[in-house]
Amino acid sequence: MKKTNLIASLVVIVAMLLTICGCNDNTSNTIIEPQFQVGEQATYQTQITTISTDNGVETSRNTQKTKMSISVQETNRDGYVLKFNTFASNNEYKHPDKTIQSIVGYLGSALSKKGALLVQTDKTGQLMDIINFEEINKLVTNAISTLKAKYPQYGESMEPALKSITQPLTDKEYMLDTNKEVGELFGLYGKKFKEGSTLVSTTKAQTVTTKITSVTPPNENSGYVVKAISDTQLNEDYLYEIVIKQFEEAGKLTDDAKAFMRKRAKEIAEGTSIHSEVTYEFFSNGWVKRITNKHTNRSEYDGKVSITQKYTTKECINSQKLHLP
Repeated sequence: MKKTNLIASLVVIVAMLLTICGCNDNTSNTIIEPQFQVGEQATYQTQITTISTDNGVETSRNTQKTKMSISVQETNRDGYVLKFNTFASNNEYKHPDKTIQSIVGYLGSALSKKGALLVQTDKTGQLMDIINFEEINKLVTNAISTLKAKYPQYGESMEPALKSITQPLTDKEYMLDTNKEVGELFGLYGKKFKEGSTLVSTTKAQTVTTKITSVTPPNENSGYVVKAISDTQLNEDYLYEIVIKQFEEAGKLTDDAKAFMRKRAKEIAEGTSIHSEVTYEFFSNGWVKRITNKHTNRSEYDGKVSITQKYTTKECINSQKLHLP
């Protein structure tokens, strides 16, 4: 066969394959599945700036910088075992009350050193389990004990605040559902979507509705680029369960107290809106290259409007350790 004919044949074959998989048509269904290989390691550098306001007045500003490594430990019949390790953190938390600033700063630093997280995914990269949850739970408990010893003057007065911060880290299902470090990187894996489509993900803690606003197919230099907006509805029943669990540990609750907490959980769920605008960039083998996210959490109850805006950039800084084609 002549060289020109061979090239022409290859072009036709490639075009047919692209048509079959939908890679050249952003209106076709897309499925992004990582091609993890044992020994691969991706390091992600993240910067998060959080600004909180109450009735239009800024109450706190926090800039957090972290580096997190993800390494592929093994493959098994279910999928992959991955190790997540946050190994550097720089927190700058500012609050009008310097004692609160000190407490939150200490707790944030302690929890950022919570150690490696071992996660089991299925073959498409979707999260299934936190393998070493008990170990993480113990580290959180120890951090709280140290904090109480450091600030004995606050005693029981800071119990509700501490529990609201740490409760998600002591509930395995909630932690798996809402862990931002993991969920943000793995949120699109294994799901069918196309430009203009809507994905609805319901868990015990919340329901997230995501609309895919743009899908740019892979080219010779990069993988998919996906833009999306999402809105989150908190689960009233689960909020109630969390509050009840916190206070029942301190003693028996009256029926009136439970009724008040049910009312409060309903107000929080109905008065809270969570909106995100996200851009995902992937490498050609499915690893995440970069994520940018503008996240707005607005809550309104008891006559007060609180808004927290979070600006996040997460980027892979060592792609040379990935087996890129």
